[in-house]
Amino acid sequence: MEQSRAAARRIAVLAAEKGGRAYFVGGCVRDRLLERAPSDIDIEVHGMGDKQLERLLSAVGTPGKAGKGFEIYNLSGTCLNVSLPKKPGVSLCEAAARRDFTVNALMEDVLTGEVLDFFGGKEDLKERVIRHIGRSLSEDPVRVLRAARFAADPAFEIAPETKSYMRRVNTEGAPPERVMNELSRALLSPRPSRFFEALKGTEALSFWFREAEALIDVPQNPGHHTGDAWEHTMLVLDEAAACREQAEYPLYFMLAALCHDLGKSETTVKEPHGRIHAPGHPETGAETARAFLSRITREKQLKKYVCNMVRFHMEANRLWKKGKKKKDYMLLFDRTVCPGDLLLLAECDIKTTLLYTEDYSFARKLHKDMLKQYYALLEKPYIRGEELIELGVPEGPLLGEALGFARRQMLKEAPREETLEKIEKKWGKR
Repeated sequence: MEQSRAAARRIAVLAAEKGGRAYFVGGCVRDRLLERAPSDIDIEVHGMGDKQLERLLSAVGTPGKAGKGFEIYNLSGTCLNVSLPKKPGVSLCEAAARRDFTVNALMEDVLTGEVLDFFGGKEDLKERVIRHIGRSLSEDPVRVLRAARFAADPAFEIAPETKSYMRRVNTEGAPPERVMNELSRALLSPRPSRFFEALKGTEALSFWFREAEALIDVPQNPGHHTGDAWEHTMLVLDEAAACREQAEYPLYFMLAALCHDLGKSETTVKEPHGRIHAPGHPETGAETARAFLSRITREKQLKKYVCNMVRFHMEANRLWKKGKKKKDYMLLFDRTVCPGDLLLLAECDIKTTLLYTEDYSFARKLHKDMLKQYYALLEKPYIRGEELIELGVPEGPLLGEALGFARRQMLKEAPREETLEKIEKKWGKR
């Protein structure tokens, strides 16, 4: 970061020599005033043309270009993003006015350190308030999601007038990849539930996150839960955020936490005698999660992971409660994409219910032990494909079936010779 700031100062000095002026803008100014480390540094250079700026940047380092229609230059070896105002010749106030929120409209002179505040951003920053500027939300509907993300990290409140504005903005046309970006950043914040609570009641929740919105007012078994399915999901999200660094795939894990009970909106029933339950909600939820994720991402591995986790999220705790044997755990782990993350999700799920007691320390220990045994089994040589071919199993789909059967028998700790006999009888030469 020091290297980037040194490069920024060099750019500012050269710009000043040519009659221009360089300003830190956007999040890096906000984060500095919050005493947070910025992920990158944005600079806006006034009083110069694009060709002048390119020559200036070439004198400092190796510039590259990004953006469509509005060019942003990056400098190799730094985290600098350098740009000109969108419209040539605009005043500093007019340039700041194109920003989304007052706390992001602050500008800092690179050379003098003077902070320019045209819209009360300093006061809003002090009060931790997100307040829109002009028609900023209508100009870019993704900013509705960004406002909600700021409510999650670094724990801002949204101004009443901005909340009202958010409800009037149609976000359906927002690019899915940018929706996914805002969602991902919110899920990796300390309190992801604040993102969704901030969107509650807006069209953004109704369109992009309608499967989650459908959980509002869905009742749950009062003997197991306090609150409806929405409240439970929000609790699980925050519980998952507290331990996501333990997950093998932190973002995927958080999406699984968000989606784990989506099936309850379709499967919850209240029987005549008053019992409330949601039979088959993990299976239904896996398909609901797929529909939701397909709207915002094309990432196949992510969808596979989340749908698999949703499908099996109750199984580990079910096996524990029913006192199932080792082989049941082994087969469960073999059906899930990431057994360790599945156990972590299962713990987050039960910790937010009335079922969580001191007894769960035993379950946690049992689960870890079973997982250790599972990986130990996978390290043992059992039956190889070459052996099955020698038994007459033809290469191709039948060999795959036979190997799958052998793997399941291994996890059940069936005798090897017995498994070979069964395979030869069923898949060998007839």
